[in-house]
Amino acid sequence: MKLWKKRFVGIACFLFAFFVFTNFHEVCAASKKSVEEKITKEIFSKKPKKSIDISSYDLKKADAKKAIENVLKENNCESLVTYSLKTGTDQKVDKINITMDNALESVVTEVNEISENDNNNSMNEEELAKKRQKTIADYAKLQKYYEANPNYFGVPIQFFYKKDTKETPLGAVAALAGIDYDKVDLGLDQLDETIVGMQQGLQGFVQYYGKKFLQQADKILAKVNDKNMSEVEKYMVLNDELANLITFDDAFFQGKQEFISSTAFGALVEKKAVCIGYCSAYAYIVQRMHPEIYKHKDGTWKTKEEVRDNAIVDYACRTHDHYINAIKMDGKWYYVDPSFADIKVEENQRVRAETEGNLGHMFFLFTQKNFEKWSGFSGSDLDTAYADKCTESTYENAWFSQVDSPISYNDSYWYYVKPQANTKNLYEGGTYHDKRDQLTCRNRKTGKIQTLVDYETGKVYTPDGKEVATNQDIAKEYKIDVTYNKTYPGVQHSVGLYAGNLYFNLGNKIYKYQPKSGKIVLIKEYNEVAVKQTNDANVSQSFYITSNSKESIMKLQERPVAGLSIKDGKMYVALATNFSSKTEYKTECVAYKPAYGNFGEDNGLSKKFEKCANVKETLNMKHLAGTKHTYKKVTVAPTCLREGFEEERCTVCGRIKAGTRKRTKNPLTHEYEHVQEPAENEDEGEGIDTNVCKICKKTDEDGLTYAAPVFEWSEDAKTCTAVFKEKYDRPEQRIECTITSKNQKASCTKPEATIYTASANFDDKTYIGTKTVVTSKALGHDYDKKDICKRCGAKKPSSTVTLKAKKGVYTGKAIAIDPAQVKGSTGKVTYKYYVDSKCKKATSKANAGAAGAPVNPGVYYVKASVAADKNYKAATSKAVKLTIVPKTPVIVSVSNNGKNLSVTWKKVSKASGYYVYRSTDGKKFTKVATIKKNTVLKYNDTKANKNGQKYVYKVSAYYYGTATVTSAGSEVKTAYFSNKK
Repeated sequence: MKLWKKRFVGIACFLFAFFVFTNFHEVCAASKKSVEEKITKEIFSKKPKKSIDISSYDLKKADAKKAIENVLKENNCESLVTYSLKTGTDQKVDKINITMDNALESVVTEVNEISENDNNNSMNEEELAKKRQKTIADYAKLQKYYEANPNYFGVPIQFFYKKDTKETPLGAVAALAGIDYDKVDLGLDQLDETIVGMQQGLQGFVQYYGKKFLQQADKILAKVNDKNMSEVEKYMVLNDELANLITFDDAFFQGKQEFISSTAFGALVEKKAVCIGYCSAYAYIVQRMHPEIYKHKDGTWKTKEEVRDNAIVDYACRTHDHYINAIKMDGKWYYVDPSFADIKVEENQRVRAETEGNLGHMFFLFTQKNFEKWSGFSGSDLDTAYADKCTESTYENAWFSQVDSPISYNDSYWYYVKPQANTKNLYEGGTYHDKRDQLTCRNRKTGKIQTLVDYETGKVYTPDGKEVATNQDIAKEYKIDVTYNKTYPGVQHSVGLYAGNLYFNLGNKIYKYQPKSGKIVLIKEYNEVAVKQTNDANVSQSFYITSNSKESIMKLQERPVAGLSIKDGKMYVALATNFSSKTEYKTECVAYKPAYGNFGEDNGLSKKFEKCANVKETLNMKHLAGTKHTYKKVTVAPTCLREGFEEERCTVCGRIKAGTRKRTKNPLTHEYEHVQEPAENEDEGEGIDTNVCKICKKTDEDGLTYAAPVFEWSEDAKTCTAVFKEKYDRPEQRIECTITSKNQKASCTKPEATIYTASANFDDKTYIGTKTVVTSKALGHDYDKKDICKRCGAKKPSSTVTLKAKKGVYTGKAIAIDPAQVKGSTGKVTYKYYVDSKCKKATSKANAGAAGAPVNPGVYYVKASVAADKNYKAATSKAVKLTIVPKTPVIVSVSNNGKNLSVTWKKVSKASGYYVYRSTDGKKFTKVATIKKNTVLKYNDTKANKNGQKYVYKVSAYYYGTATVTSAGSEVKTAYFSNKK
């Protein structure tokens, strides 16, 4: 009994100890979980706690450290949150002091606010807390990845994490995803999905595009790291490099968002981006340009905390919808808008789609004042930390500020197109203002600016200021160019540099300027082009020139070059159209009325002319500028802007062969038609009520249409009047002509004469008429025995003789070939007839009639020859066939003998025999007999014995001679078989 009690007491003690121990561990585990929940809740609350009281948990330092680090690891915040532990006298931890990354802290607050305001959320509080925490953890993972890879993203931009701007990291996430953060009610689910997708996207970009990204960045850095460039010039080159490289992704704002377009990867690799993508690329390159600020001496990147206020590049924003850069130079801040520099014509002027060679520099180094003026916003609508810092206006009037073309350069000069008249800030409309552009250079050492080509006057200079000549073609094309500019908005004069020479556009032409000599060469001209359309998501960028007629959807005539650029060994050319976004690029708008505002020309009076499309072409510069061309003569029809002509052009690139152009026809006159269209709504501006030329689309209120001129010459040809008659009998225009004359000496082919040329200038075009007064006849050629002219050395030309094959019917008389067609000699024509195709064996005398023509049926071969005369050589034709067939037989009867049918026909003279054909339907005949004697004139058809069956017969005669020839079939005869006679 005592033993049992002892054992029971022992077991009871053991069980008590076990339960106490187990409960102790459960309490400890619960305590651990409880403290982690408390830390999580207070760190990631709407107002994150800076100090967390955990004194009630009675934790040692090691346990508290483990708890906080578990929380940070679980939420991906190890590198974004730092902490310190405060212990009491008992060495237990009383408080955890927290320091959170500014960006993360902002996200924590925003996520909590979104959670509170998410009306579409049906989760309970526990589920909501988990979702909230997951969103924060996923963002922390995104931020951690971004900051851990500065080789691809640079140092984080202050705009998104400093407290002196309104934009927040989640605002940045929304912007990158193409979401209007102010307007869209972003719930936790959508937000978290966006964050996760963005983090995965960035990882993918680095993995798949990382190498190309760094290569492109290095390529740009090589251009801006020029020791002879000032800091301003380096940033300007960067501005132009990005604008030339990137195409604005219009489809992003048409519901076709691609995250990559919001990043520097889109800008540098895909070469397609939206404004924040341009800014990302600009900021990244600027940071790499300045390792003294953004990197350690060993080349590793600094953190944003290490850079802090030393940063020299940042962002600013207009109401979440447009991002720009801010850069610091010489202690002063300036704004740079790399995307609007690229698409000024599309987004600010709104008259033409993004165009190669249209690059605005007014958005480079501008002030807060102009930021507000150009954006139309101020105060709370503009999110910037530099409102009181970007005040220096020095560069707003610099040499580049009004330049709207790419700026090219070599070691000595900057090259660009400079306007003489500034159309920006005019604030008027209805009247066209020409900028009177000049091709210009600026000495990189001295800063001296020199005009190279004045388009208006045609004057040409070398870079050192020497006047070379006045180029009349340039001055003439300038007048046409003004007409183009009044018709097609947003046309830009551009310039590109290749192999030491400049290439520029004027009117519908591309010229080459050689700086060493000042020589100008016409390279290419666009007269009529075939156009194809691709499936580009941005329709305005889907039209291209094609040489494949099967691809062509239309042909366009008389279109100006809207801009050109040269990069990576290629020339990119854009031809202007008036296919507008307002017409969904299906029809062209007419009757453009320009208006002028902050950005120069705009569509304030012609709203239909919005983002007009270009037709594009890409040319290989190595070929275009080279000497290996295959030229072919082309004929260009006249238009109402220029005369018709012939010249040689390269079949590959269209380059013009110098010196080959020859005027062939006078220009046409404008052909006007009245156009009247009311405005569909107020946004379209005024309606249309005017006259538009059918050919060049020029607008003219009077709309006078003149016929081609009639030249009225005096008897002595010393005076002439060009008379232009108006189509609707309104007053004619009589223009007194300028007369020039040229004496023409008599030659072998030309008479002695005086040739008078009348030249009349009308409507900025030159019309030419000629009159020839002959005083003696041409001398004619005098050929020697070798057929070489003794006077001019010309070779005696050959004649041509042509025969046509012939088929005749035997008549018993000779049948001759039809007379030959002879060009050239007037000599005697003779004919020879042969029985073989090689024309070696002539027809026999027995079978020949007059002139050797054959009599009998058969196949013969004929040649005709013409004898030489004074002016032409002799010639012989190719052989042709002469076929003579027997006469056609005549069926006498088809009779029924009770057993079968019999066919009888008349004898055919000169037949070798006959073919008998039978049919049961009169359509499909089968040959049923070959009669080999001329005298057999009857055939018993033993198979024609089906009672009541219809039988149809015809007979042909054949002749076997040089070849077997067969007559035409006889008229048919029909009979029905009956077994009763």
